[in-house]
Amino acid sequence: MSSKSNDILQEIAVEIIDKSSEGFLVIDNRNEAVYANPALKRMHGFDPKETITQEKTLETLFPDSGEPKENMLVWQKYIALENPPPREFQITTKEGKQQWYRFTLSHMANGYRLVNVHNITDRKEAEEKIRNNEQRSRVILEQAPVSMAIVSMSGVIEYINRKAIQIFGYQSEDIPTMDQWWIKAYPDEKYRRKVITTWAGLVEKAIIEKHEIESGEYRVTCKDGTVKIMLIFGVPVENKIFVMFEDITTRNNTEEALRESEEMFRILADQSPNMIFINQDRRIVYVNHICETTMGYSRKEFYSPEFNFMRLIAREYHPVIEKAWAKHMRGEEAPAYEYEIITKQGERFSSYIATKLIRYRNRPAILGTVTDISAIKKVQDELNKSSILLREQKKELQHKNTALKEILTQIETEKLQFKKQASTNIERLVLPALKKIRGKMESPDTRYIDILESNIKEIFSSFGIKLSSGPTSLSPREMEICNMIKSGLSSKEIARLLRVSLRTVETHRNRIRKKLRISTRAINLSSHLQNLT
Repeated sequence: MSSKSNDILQEIAVEIIDKSSEGFLVIDNRNEAVYANPALKRMHGFDPKETITQEKTLETLFPDSGEPKENMLVWQKYIALENPPPREFQITTKEGKQQWYRFTLSHMANGYRLVNVHNITDRKEAEEKIRNNEQRSRVILEQAPVSMAIVSMSGVIEYINRKAIQIFGYQSEDIPTMDQWWIKAYPDEKYRRKVITTWAGLVEKAIIEKHEIESGEYRVTCKDGTVKIMLIFGVPVENKIFVMFEDITTRNNTEEALRESEEMFRILADQSPNMIFINQDRRIVYVNHICETTMGYSRKEFYSPEFNFMRLIAREYHPVIEKAWAKHMRGEEAPAYEYEIITKQGERFSSYIATKLIRYRNRPAILGTVTDISAIKKVQDELNKSSILLREQKKELQHKNTALKEILTQIETEKLQFKKQASTNIERLVLPALKKIRGKMESPDTRYIDILESNIKEIFSSFGIKLSSGPTSLSPREMEICNMIKSGLSSKEIARLLRVSLRTVETHRNRIRKKLRISTRAINLSSHLQNLT
């Protein structure tokens, strides 16, 4: 190639470098800057003439105290290398701004070196922002109340946060990969295979459809051997998967206990002889079996959104129901009350309802217990009727008793009058005649007159009635002997007057004692008979 051609090429090269958007600096074999293109001025603000010498370049680009000397040593080492790699420097522009540049050094003929200067400030700032964002993200992840992990697509667990370590007990070194996680978290091989298949399918689906990984419940074994129910979900981001874990063990246990409680309630309610229901938001959400058989509606009908429970209540009791409902809506309890309900067949019957505020499936509701009191009301009606009839009969009986008392009083008055008249007649007519007869009889025979006179005076006594009636039932002869004994006659006197033997009189006396139930001789028969008058 001719000398002229070389000159032309050199001119073209210089023109290209002068017009280039990147900076170029030419350093001779004495390590002095002999050329700087215009782009350098646009980069750091200095005129190329100001940066021709090496010392001047370093002083203007690194004005801070101490840095020029340090950067001089770095620069000298860098340009002394045979094939140095690109090197990044932070320099200060003429306006005092800090800028980052990448220097790439190439060797030329005669010991000259060409330094290509490329502004990388934007890239450096972007990298700084990324580092800051990563730092902030790490702080957020570390302080998050939810267990989280970052997993690469190759299965490396790159990060687990503090909450995950606290929940599961595994440190990063315990589970560096997903293979280790599967074995430790799911020790049962059959269940582990199921979990791996399920999770892989959900991740693949999320990547294809570009959305989050669908959540699912998993039984995770912790480092201490306890098993927790976890809701696991996540989201693919570039070549990583952000996995989140929510511990729902307590919630699941609570829900299970609630389900068991509800099941026990249903069993007990279905065995109850009373109707039991739950009303929530003015809708029937539960009825027991007796509600179906009594009211004639099926559970499907009761639970229908179109079913209005007010149709079960007699219209005249609607205000009562609404008043009780309003109390419950204010969070107050309502007292129990009576009302009438109507079956599907239109039959009415009296009932007694007690309601109470409860929580059903974590929401306010009303629990009601309805007792059929038709039989009780019927009995009460019968009792009321009987009570009225009894009062009427009592009143009528009182009238009869009053009348009977009047009659008895009248009879008693007449009896007294009869006794008085009879006593007067006996005293005036009979006793004087007996006195005359006694005067004409001999002394022994006057005993009959004495007995007769005594009996006439006691004609209105109950002595004879007591001896001749009831269990005693004495014979006429025994009655006669009793009268003589009462009058004080001895057995000999009675035998002489009756003209019978003494033994016969004694036999009669023993029979009389037996009939009068006098078992001991210590009781005087004469005194006993006198007490009967």
